[in-house]
Amino acid sequence: MEFIAIGSVENGIHDIHKHDWDQEESKIVLKSAYKGGLKGLEEFSHVEILFFLDQASFDIESDLFGKPRRNQVNPIVGIFSRRSNHRPNGIGLTVVKILEVGDEYLLVLGLDAVDGTVVLDIKPYVPKVAESQVKRPDWAR
Repeated sequence: MEFIAIGSVENGIHDIHKHDWDQEESKIVLKSAYKGGLKGLEEFSHVEILFFLDQASFDIESDLFGKPRRNQVNPIVGIFSRRSNHRPNGIGLTVVKILEVGDEYLLVLGLDAVDGTVVLDIKPYVPKVAESQVKRPDWAR
């Protein structure tokens, strides 16, 4: 299986354990081959960013179960029930707000990826389910 990097993240953040990403701006700079590939994205308010978690690792013994957000009051749940950056395949996915669209870059708000992270894909966010229909535990709100 092979993936092609389409760009990378620029935001000056180097701490992979940062947890307050909501107000962080990040610039996704596309490789020159993809110049113009963002055309039409300005019509959307949000996008899904898929990226490679190259600085994270996954150890089945220590990462299969854990407390979400490393908060001791949260219950112990499995890896697929939380948004840990330590994933079996190192693939990150985040829905972010679009701030600006250029020919070769995208400025977004709320991307939980550190500076230099490889971006694998960008997709317009089109919700399939109304927020009122989504069920989640209190700790995930």
